[in-house]
Amino acid sequence: MGGSLKGDESVLTNNNKRIISRMARNSLSGNRRKNAFIIIAVVLSAFMVSAVLTLGASYYQASRVQNIRQYGAKHDAVVMGGVSEKQIRSCREDREIEYVGLKAKCGKVQSNGRDDTLHTQFIWCNDVFWEKQKKPALQYVTGSYPQKEDELMISEAALKECGEEGMKIGSSLELVFEDETGLHRNTFTISGIFQDYYQDKEAYVSEAFFKKSGSSLSDVLSGSMYLGFRDWIWSEKKQEKFEEALQLGKQQAFFITDGAGGQLQVLTGMGGIVLITLCSAYLLIYNILYLSVTSHVRYYGLLQTVGMTERQIRSFLFRQMYYMGSVGITAGLLLGGSISMALLPELLRGLGIKNEGVIEVRFRPWIYVLAAILVGITIYMGSRKPAKIAGSVSPIEASRFAGGHAGKKHKRIRKGCPVFNIACRNLQREKKRTAVVVLSMGLSASLFLCIMTLIQSQEARTLFPFYLDSDLVIENDTFTKFNRSEYKQIFEQEFVDRLEQIEGVESVHVTYAADIIVPWKEGLPDDWMREFYATSMAVPYDPEEYRDNPEKFYSVMAGIDNEEFEKINAGLENPMGPQKFYNGECCLIYRSMLDLSDDFLVGQKLQFYPQKNGEGFMQEIEIAAVTDSMDILRFTGYGPNIIVSSGWLNKIMTDAYRQRIALHYRERYDENTEQQIREVVQNDSCAVDSSIESRIQIRENLRNTQGNIMIFGVGIAVLVGFIGLMNYINATISNLRNRLKELSVLESIGMTGRQTSRMLFCEGLLYAGLTILFTVSAGLGTTYMIFQFMNTMHAPFTVPLNPVIISILLITAVCTGIPMAAYQVLVKKASVIERIRDS
Repeated sequence: MGGSLKGDESVLTNNNKRIISRMARNSLSGNRRKNAFIIIAVVLSAFMVSAVLTLGASYYQASRVQNIRQYGAKHDAVVMGGVSEKQIRSCREDREIEYVGLKAKCGKVQSNGRDDTLHTQFIWCNDVFWEKQKKPALQYVTGSYPQKEDELMISEAALKECGEEGMKIGSSLELVFEDETGLHRNTFTISGIFQDYYQDKEAYVSEAFFKKSGSSLSDVLSGSMYLGFRDWIWSEKKQEKFEEALQLGKQQAFFITDGAGGQLQVLTGMGGIVLITLCSAYLLIYNILYLSVTSHVRYYGLLQTVGMTERQIRSFLFRQMYYMGSVGITAGLLLGGSISMALLPELLRGLGIKNEGVIEVRFRPWIYVLAAILVGITIYMGSRKPAKIAGSVSPIEASRFAGGHAGKKHKRIRKGCPVFNIACRNLQREKKRTAVVVLSMGLSASLFLCIMTLIQSQEARTLFPFYLDSDLVIENDTFTKFNRSEYKQIFEQEFVDRLEQIEGVESVHVTYAADIIVPWKEGLPDDWMREFYATSMAVPYDPEEYRDNPEKFYSVMAGIDNEEFEKINAGLENPMGPQKFYNGECCLIYRSMLDLSDDFLVGQKLQFYPQKNGEGFMQEIEIAAVTDSMDILRFTGYGPNIIVSSGWLNKIMTDAYRQRIALHYRERYDENTEQQIREVVQNDSCAVDSSIESRIQIRENLRNTQGNIMIFGVGIAVLVGFIGLMNYINATISNLRNRLKELSVLESIGMTGRQTSRMLFCEGLLYAGLTILFTVSAGLGTTYMIFQFMNTMHAPFTVPLNPVIISILLITAVCTGIPMAAYQVLVKKASVIERIRDS
């Protein structure tokens, strides 16, 4: 009978669209409880999709802002080491390049009359760089860019170093500075003041000043070009092709920022989160509709007996979903918008997530249009199978329809705990649903783990490595002077002793430095100098000059103590013998970014003599290893620069300078200890000619550049966790409603309520175990790969223990508690007979 109805559908079909539409509208008020569940599912789906898209777009924008602040300018690539007119013209004519910013160093401040170890640089830039690239990277800027030769646009950090308190736009500043033409004294007028995020000591000058300075854009140590691409994403192949077209010289370097090279990864990650959100939304809608249809199959069978066809029944269900989806999507988008725009930032503040700036979540209309489309497609896809079931079941089949378990053979229960065995069988009985639930929760938990790991490691992955993991470094600034005869021994032993006596200081390490002379010789000295001039100098190398006047081609020798050597040696691919290093038999050479291989350098014997003592004190030492780290030797000479044991250095040179003092705290980021150190420095004679760098200060600068990126990351992590939780709750309730009759029958034949609760507890425990297993295996592996991909500073991989432990406990509590709580709500106080009858 049912088969003949389907076969004759074309004959029986009536065009009753208006009637079907009216029935669909009337059904909304006829079964309010069922419809409320569906509308809530749609509301949650629209809310999750819109919230994820809003937070994702804000996170993406925040990551771009962070990159701009970190790099000090809004650019996608930079050419350093000088830039030719041909390269500038080529980039300006390239249609794929939107901005071509030019910048050149053209002087350095030497003195302000009180301090002659200043660090402020004079810089010139074109209008494009200042207006389009530099300004977006500043906290604020007042005044105007210099137009006259004696005007300065100066940073707050430089003004603090060079000027006096209370200086403002229009104030005069007398400075002694050095450029390519010599040493000069001039009185400048402040035309503008700006504040960046890294406290750079810079003063921008006019084009008139730049032209008189003797510097040019083509100078190796001066000129650079900053490029802004029209497209946000550049593939590696495209980057390589562009670099080849630039025809870079040996002295030039080309860098692509994370903004151009890494945006695809950010967008892919956001797309993955949106996809998981849509999958969860699909499951929410599908499970509720499936439950609704299977519980009303007899009703749909009766509709067929009065002439309704399969197509009309499907149309009826789709109309229902259209009306409920319209209401749910509208409410969900409003909810998502309000929470994203207002409540979420306040919630994050309430949870203790601090931020100096405004927690900004911008309104983007395209997000809500896209969310509505995606959720609409999801509703349609989630409605197809339930609609097909409703229309395909004949009246006779509908009268005996028993849900998804009918006709399935059950395996015999194994020996052991019968309740646990039943729980295992229930999970295996619907493997597809079990896999979907575990996959949904596992993906959410994995994403949560990944996001929290990346958030917690943000500083470690992006914080530039500090000198040998120190907490604070005090530098001898007389080493910044061009004239080496002006170097001073500003750190006395008594000063070092006072630092060691500070309670929070664990250890103090002094780096000694001295000039040495490496006489000309065929082999390493000559090859080194040829490579150095080809890479770093604008003038050609003259071997005869080197042979006759080797003191003009000086090198630097640095001495480190045993503890610092052990740290450096542990990071070398081929560690050195400690005792040979301590005895002065071997050394470490700094490559100075030259194109000289380890095989060429290691094993060579280097002859040198201390500059102050003359050739009578000729020394010979073996090069045992190579380093490319700039931290140890910040100030280098022309020739080979080496690192030796400080004990041995002080034996052959009693007057070596204390160039750096590195301190390690007993507790990382101990602000009280740092304040005591700064007070000791301030009260010592070295205060004028020294500078301090600390991990606390660098971390603070980094946090300023990050802006809202941490907040958006936490928001996405919380939302992802909520998605997995809601999907499990929905799947559990749907499963229990389908099994309510079965559970009631088991209770009628002797299964106690306590055993039922234990069975549901075991099922939840199995779900929790499978979810955690998935997260620990696939999730942790994926997190590690993503971490290493983004780990530009080679920070160690660590899992955030507190969020992970809390997540495991929460997953276990939810998976075990929800089924038992839902069962109590569903059965209420109804008797077994009432439950069997109503199921």
